[in-house]
Amino acid sequence: MKIPSADNPQEPDNFLLLMSYCFEHGISINANPMGQRLAIMGTDSPETIGWIVAHYEQAAHWLPGICDGCERWCLTRTEAYWGAHPHFCNKCLAWTIRYFEANGKWPEGNWFPDEKFELDEPELPDEEGNEEI
Repeated sequence: MKIPSADNPQEPDNFLLLMSYCFEHGISINANPMGQRLAIMGTDSPETIGWIVAHYEQAAHWLPGICDGCERWCLTRTEAYWGAHPHFCNKCLAWTIRYFEANGKWPEGNWFPDEKFELDEPELPDEEGNEEI
């Protein structure tokens, strides 16, 4: 079976090929948590944008692109909650956490308008006899 080259965005079902294409062209994918929108930097090609949107779930979860710390392209980035919401690779995120832990002062959160912070775990009901007053 022949695999098409990475510069051929005609295979919208192949996520691995998409990541290779994004790496070779320096394309970053950021997710806006409000409204389920992706911000795609590095291309304005409708074919490439459509290819990325076809893989919205994976792209929004992995946030592949250029790290704001080391400025290298990486497959998985994490969006920070402060400032201009920088995106860090795992190595730069670990360095940042160690830095703020050592200084004892974390930056203030800077959320998007109307953004709500929700924990992954649901709130547990109060135990019997522990009603709030």
